[in-house]
Amino acid sequence: MPELFKKPGNHFDSAEIGDPMNPYGEKDPLQAYQEEQLAEGIKFWSGKFGRGYAERNGLTKENIDRRAKLFVEILSKIPPQSVHTVFEVGANVGINLHALKRLLPADTAFFASEPNEDAAEVLNNSFYHPVSIFKDIKMASYKVDLIFTSGVMIHVPPNELLGFCQDIYERANKWIVAIEYFSREPEMIPYRGHDNKLWKRDFGSFWLDNFPLKPVSCGFAWEKLTGLNDLTYWIFGKE
Repeated sequence: MPELFKKPGNHFDSAEIGDPMNPYGEKDPLQAYQEEQLAEGIKFWSGKFGRGYAERNGLTKENIDRRAKLFVEILSKIPPQSVHTVFEVGANVGINLHALKRLLPADTAFFASEPNEDAAEVLNNSFYHPVSIFKDIKMASYKVDLIFTSGVMIHVPPNELLGFCQDIYERANKWIVAIEYFSREPEMIPYRGHDNKLWKRDFGSFWLDNFPLKPVSCGFAWEKLTGLNDLTYWIFGKE
């Protein structure tokens, strides 16, 4: 168990991400470009747009109930005794974590990354259970049983997606779950007046094409039945 969880209360770590250097003391040009794009993405979601997203997707009982029904289905495909630690990448105000808290044992340890400090504060103040919140997944150095994204991979630029998934893979001990929009072919979708902020694709195939994972299950949350926005989920076991 991380030392963090031996202390009472919740934790929000907003330290800045470090700048890795190559052996010659200079950044690799590609690495520098990717870090610049990552910083731009964090800045976008850390500011006004991220606050607007949190306001539109409030921490309501209705929203938590909808997500809880989805996670009942997802968790039915995973041995329940295998999940003791959970990490949500891009948790926002914590709707998914609140839903999972209902379904998992009381001693489950929860972790999250969230670049928007206002959203992280809502999660921190509402969870009533130890939760470690990091500004970026790179700041978390330990592995968890279940790590997942929900509506997050769609916002990662295509040239950053592999590195983003690598960060997730390295922190997965047993299970990876992706809950995202599906498209057979990668496509950019204008998002609330912004280009290059949302991309749809077959995220399940992207995971399998790039990482040694075992496909466990997949499913679809049709909006007319679930109230969710036509989401596809994929479950993978880490071999």
